[in-house]
Amino acid sequence: MGHFGDRIIVVNEVATALFNSGFPPPPNPVTQRWQDLFQAAVICGQYRLEARALELAEEQGCRLVVCDRGLMDGAGYLEGGVEEFCQRFQVIETEALLRYEMVLHLESLATLNPELFVKLLKTNPHRFESPELAQKREWAIRQAWANHPNRVHLADEIEKTASKVLEVLAQYV
Repeated sequence: MGHFGDRIIVVNEVATALFNSGFPPPPNPVTQRWQDLFQAAVICGQYRLEARALELAEEQGCRLVVCDRGLMDGAGYLEGGVEEFCQRFQVIETEALLRYEMVLHLESLATLNPELFVKLLKTNPHRFESPELAQKREWAIRQAWANHPNRVHLADEIEKTASKVLEVLAQYV
């Protein structure tokens, strides 16, 4: 979020941070045990990073904390969706949704532009989903956030989506 300088605190995607720090990649096929361990680590990391970001925002007088992914995204990675996610990880859906004043849901390239998704698969060592699985997860993540009272779904070409994101964030800064 270089556009806004120090007026925004960013919480990077926890899953990527875990993979970058050595969390073992999933077996093929992904096992329930691996998924449970990974989601538990993501949830813990999400809570901790968000808490620290809020502290930093207060210390530095920032008006906005932006999270690249939120707690409910994890529901998109379980067959049972929100119900299974909340039950398995003791998450209360309404509390999880209300942690975030606004949700900007950026549509996945897997559904927007499957050809580009496939091309970019080679550039991200942590991307192990087929286009079909990534599309399935996109739909499931939409469902996970469907009950958020202030959710904006952005499904356009990259430049238009980026412009809209900057426009929305500028209202908060």
